[in-house]
Amino acid sequence: MLTPTLSTSHLTLRPLIRPSQRQIDWLRDRDIMQFSEQRHRTHTLASQLAWINTQPTGSHLWAIRRIENDEHIGNMAAVADEENNVCDLGILIGERDWWGKGYATEAFKAATSWLLGKEDGGFRKVEAGCMANNAPMKRVLFHAGFAQEGERKNHFLYQGQPVGLVYFGKFR
Repeated sequence: MLTPTLSTSHLTLRPLIRPSQRQIDWLRDRDIMQFSEQRHRTHTLASQLAWINTQPTGSHLWAIRRIENDEHIGNMAAVADEENNVCDLGILIGERDWWGKGYATEAFKAATSWLLGKEDGGFRKVEAGCMANNAPMKRVLFHAGFAQEGERKNHFLYQGQPVGLVYFGKFR
């Protein structure tokens, strides 16, 4: 199934088919990536293109763009586990000017709705996870109707200190 373009009040989610230097700059910024395991990797245009091209069958990648001016402010990935009919949804708002403005929640709700739609993505469940100390992401998940399902205690090292991995899910 092809990744569709999704629209909300303020955003357009378009299929992400190739990386941009802007995306690489986000991935290289320590502050932007402080809660992401991507902070441990070296990112280049070639590595990102390889990542885009090696997603499992049934996965979907979106560029998040503001309708007002078509500014690319972030990306979303729905990585499919087709055997279990679930996907793991992740988001990055890379443009700091748009942090805390509700765009992540708006994009997450739109993607989740489409992914769970019987005639759309067709998944029975959308999953997500984050560091237990990532309050902004936990807010997005709660506002998008996800329920906390569990925690893997002390899974990550954040600034040298152990932090849990919190799991969330939403069913059709």
